Amino acid sequence: MDWAALLQALQADPMSGWRRADGAALPALDPAARLLWCGIGGSLLAAETLLRAFASPEQAQRWASLASPEAQPLQLQAGDQPVFASKSGKTLELWTWISRLRTLPGWPPAPPVAITQDDANPLAALARAEGWPILPIPLDVGGRFSAFTPI
Repeated sequence: MDWAALLQALQADPMSGWRRADGAALPALDPAARLLWCGIGGSLLAAETLLRAFASPEQAQRWASLASPEAQPLQLQAGDQPVFASKSGKTLELWTWISRLRTLPGWPPAPPVAITQDDANPLAALARAEGWPILPIPLDVGGRFSAFTPI
């Protein structure tokens, strides 16, 4: 079975746990933009695994994983797409990156996307105040299992 057939079978099976992002308006993203993904654990690993499995070498070069806040040189480029992913919206590493990125010249290169529970947590509150799109993690999906949602 090829990958496309396997994914289609997974999506079709009601026991797979696959969930649709019902009601979530997916923002239009520039496919040529560098993706600045800020998240740790379940908010990073699934996306990074999909990237490693399916991305072309060119796409992989446009991925910047910002997981830990130690000193890492970073300069914003025009069109960079920041993504802030945290189920709770309270992750220290995420907030360290938000603070660092907001001090860089050229912030924001594009409107950031927030992936979080839409339950008035700090990340959701910031996204609403700034007018950023929110892709909600379902409230009934716990912690690391958010990796199994379309988010």
